[in-house]
Amino acid sequence: MNQAINLLKICTVLLSHEGGKNHDGTGFFVAHGLIITCSHVCQKFQSYKAYATWNNRDYCVKVRKCSDDLEKYDLALLELTDKEIKHPYLPLEERVNVGDELYTFGYPGNQINGDVGTYEVIGFDGNNLLKFKEGLVKNGQSGSALLNLRTNKVCGLIIISLDTRQDIGGRGVPVSVIYEYFPELRKLQAVKENPFIPLTEPIKIYQDLFGRDEIIEGIFDILNAGGSVALVGEIKTGKTSTLKAVQELAIDKLSKKRKVVYLDLVNIFEDNNFYFALCDEVEINVENVQPPTGYLFFREIRKYRILLLLDGIEQMTWVGFTAPLRSQIRSLANDSDPPFRLVVAANKPLTQLFADSGQDSPFEGICQELFLNPWNATIIEDFITLRLSQTNIQFSEEEVKIIINDSQGNPQKVMQYCYELYKSKS
Repeated sequence: MNQAINLLKICTVLLSHEGGKNHDGTGFFVAHGLIITCSHVCQKFQSYKAYATWNNRDYCVKVRKCSDDLEKYDLALLELTDKEIKHPYLPLEERVNVGDELYTFGYPGNQINGDVGTYEVIGFDGNNLLKFKEGLVKNGQSGSALLNLRTNKVCGLIIISLDTRQDIGGRGVPVSVIYEYFPELRKLQAVKENPFIPLTEPIKIYQDLFGRDEIIEGIFDILNAGGSVALVGEIKTGKTSTLKAVQELAIDKLSKKRKVVYLDLVNIFEDNNFYFALCDEVEINVENVQPPTGYLFFREIRKYRILLLLDGIEQMTWVGFTAPLRSQIRSLANDSDPPFRLVVAANKPLTQLFADSGQDSPFEGICQELFLNPWNATIIEDFITLRLSQTNIQFSEEEVKIIINDSQGNPQKVMQYCYELYKSKS
């Protein structure tokens, strides 16, 4: 699929009122936290709560600016009430030529999964509205973006159909008029910061994480079924970022409440370090120079229910970590309602770790392995499309193919290659 078309679908929302029960029309993200649509779509938004359905969730919106003169400016700008929602938005372009092919995606009628349409530009009418033909415009498509397939940018939005029963096209508000009524959008569209960051650090916020939704859902499915998880992946494939996402989402996704504790074993060098760090996170008072271990630790920790996220468990093969510590972690996670549920991250399968124990891996049989695979071509293409959506820069298909081939699907390498390519074009 054309990257611009995919982005179009990602950025389009269904607009409704009264708790999302009544479908009013379509809109699309045009800047951070802002949705553009038609003024006539928002007629009931002053009297009822308004919602934008995006990514299968309903978000409250309020009217920021709405024209009363529908003949001149059938336009409205909505804003999300939750300012923390992260989303892409569509790039706008004023240039449009007769004969340009247009593509749209919206929510006509009761089609909750959306529908597409294609049209051809035939010019502008006396009211400076964009005229297009050779396509059916249905009820509910008002506010849908008109994507110019020549520029891969939005050149306007649909406001009216010439006939909802025939494929004879309709009218749209061009971007030039959008900028005339909403001049602030021109500045908001001009984002210059390189979007391919961070280069080396983990992703710390779930909404910034890409391509790992399926494995995160798998982790919580196992946890809620009474199991523990071993997240296995090569270096720099996103294990830490995924653990951070689990840490953030646990309060909403765990069926039984647990205190979430994240420990990075890179900073822990031996058994006492581990016990001190865990007691500190759980807020177990350690009065003595030595932390509680063995039975004393068990006596304290059994009072709690903890989701323990251990990053870099291969560090536990170091000489400072002993088999008794690993065995105690295992025993504390091995029950119908144990003190620990585990999500551990490792760069090797469990069977290849802990050779010094003289037995099977202490996490094997307790933790179900989930493998963090490299990104495939589709994920890489979608990632690039998403990050470029807030810029005026495009990567060619050949450039994207080179990134896919050279990175071998490693997320960090994809980020670094994209960063350098973007830098060379800006």
